[in-house]
Amino acid sequence: SMNLARSEGNSQALRGVGHFRSWNALRLITPLAWLATLVAVQGTSHANVPTLALGFIGATGLAACVSHVYAWRMLSGPSAPNRHLVRPMLAYSTPTMMAAMPQWLNLRLDQLIMIVVLDIRSLGLYVVAMAWSTAVQPLATVIAHGAVPALASAQDRHRKARLVYRAGAVVAIATSLVVLAATPMMLPLIFGAEFRSALPAALVLVIASGITSLNSVGAECLRGLGRPRSVLRAECVGLAVTAIALPALIPLAGI
Repeated sequence: SMNLARSEGNSQALRGVGHFRSWNALRLITPLAWLATLVAVQGTSHANVPTLALGFIGATGLAACVSHVYAWRMLSGPSAPNRHLVRPMLAYSTPTMMAAMPQWLNLRLDQLIMIVVLDIRSLGLYVVAMAWSTAVQPLATVIAHGAVPALASAQDRHRKARLVYRAGAVVAIATSLVVLAATPMMLPLIFGAEFRSALPAALVLVIASGITSLNSVGAECLRGLGRPRSVLRAECVGLAVTAIALPALIPLAGI
């Protein structure tokens, strides 16, 4: 987790100044190194949990080191911190960091509760449905990632934020409809006919993933307008609903 945080922090600094090509290239290090590890150990005696855990640590550690060295060389400015920037940076970064935990719980609390109350088969079906639903997110995520640097440097930020949000909404809705229509045929084709039982949950999660994509665009627009506290409040309200609804609905409706 620390390696991932270091890598993400360095690469996000590049995104903030508009170095999108470098940012995207650095983000590929972890998945490519992890894929190389999986291919290397497949079918060998090293294909076990301890080896894979160490391989993942190595992949994220490599990404953190490369990202740090590259960001250090590419980003201009003095290496010593500016004391005058401490207060405004904390005012912005503190609610941004605090929003990460309720956001993560909103996306993962369902699986944590299901591990406790449901059987392994049901959990496996849900994970497949969840994996399929993420096909909705990439296009809207592209818009979200470009929102903060675009809005922070804009003259009429509120007008541009509305345009970015509307573009994100159109993309999220259109992608959701396409994936929703493709789900009955493509999910069994990709994952196998034995996972056809995951179709009802997948259809629901595709819609949910579209809402999540729209939420990501809206959150980044608010951060670009200098309102990270609004994002924190929204995520906390969402977590309250999640914490109440999940324990009540999962025993009744399953996945």
